[in-house]
Amino acid sequence: MLATVLGHPKTQRSTLSKALSIYDSIRRPFSQGVQEASSRNGRYFTLSKVDGQDTELERLGDKIKSNWQWTWTTSLDPSVREAVDLLAAM
Repeated sequence: MLATVLGHPKTQRSTLSKALSIYDSIRRPFSQGVQEASSRNGRYFTLSKVDGQDTELERLGDKIKSNWQWTWTTSLDPSVREAVDLLAAM
């Protein structure tokens, strides 16, 4: 996605800051969610307390699977299209 933003015809030296802001506004929320899920999974994998409660082992697998669900249910394509649309509107 970054390559698409930087390679877009509307991305010039004068618009680079705006183009990077568009990239950041789209990708930061997603990447923060991935980081938070990864942090929770780290606690699950070490059987640590999560959210102040002991995690029951029989539910642990479902929680881990849920936290990794983004890997097989998301695509970068909608984000790339959104960034291209925002760049085109600059």
